Amino acid sequence: LNLLGSTREELEQLSLACGQARYHGRQLYKAIYSRRLERFDDLTDLNKSFRARLSGEYCVAYPQIEREFVSRDGAVRYLLRLEDGKTVEAVYMPEEARTTLCLSSQVGCAVDCRFCFTALLGLMRNLTPGEIVGQVLAIAKAQRIPPRARLNVVFMGMGEPLLNLPAVMKAVGILADPNGVGLPVRRITISTAGVVPHIADLAQEPLRPKLAVSLNASTDEQRNALMPLNRKYPLRQLLAACRAYPLR
Repeated sequence: LNLLGSTREELEQLSLACGQARYHGRQLYKAIYSRRLERFDDLTDLNKSFRARLSGEYCVAYPQIEREFVSRDGAVRYLLRLEDGKTVEAVYMPEEARTTLCLSSQVGCAVDCRFCFTALLGLMRNLTPGEIVGQVLAIAKAQRIPPRARLNVVFMGMGEPLLNLPAVMKAVGILADPNGVGLPVRRITISTAGVVPHIADLAQEPLRPKLAVSLNASTDEQRNALMPLNRKYPLRQLLAACRAYPLR
């Protein structure tokens, strides 16, 4: 069982179920996300018997980097293989003052925007929180990005993040936790094609990243041609949802 994607509370419960103290779960959580350890034998602050049980029953497995596509500007597009053999893409984008990672939220996509190659796949499945967080950790490892580096994350890869909102928000909680990956929530952005009801759902989240809307056209006629989703949620509804969205 892959522990990547488990919250601190879930790892505390795991620790108790293994006959260990609750605080060992907090140590395990910090080791996985903040210290970025992948081998339980390296968790020397846990006792030997607990490490042995973890090694026998659990793992910490990032998505596997299958291919890299390097651009002249230094950006790298990664093809990542998941445990079930499905693949997603994530992108590393270095800039002078910051680095941005573009993450996927689904394998394929159901939204069917006419300009997007991912739309040709259709929706295969949602990503788990562990597969979302794992994209960040796999790229950080490949690029040697140290913990607490200035890093921005944007959900603008494969899939519509608001159609996988529970998993996305669980991943955001781990990414934004100072004892987890440790990214300030103001550096996390969710981009949507305009799923109006879930914009309202996101507005109710206690931990709320930035929201970006992929507009692509200024009239319903143009947007219907580019983004069939607009027929269900036309511009009038989308802009009303944006106006109602609580700003910081």
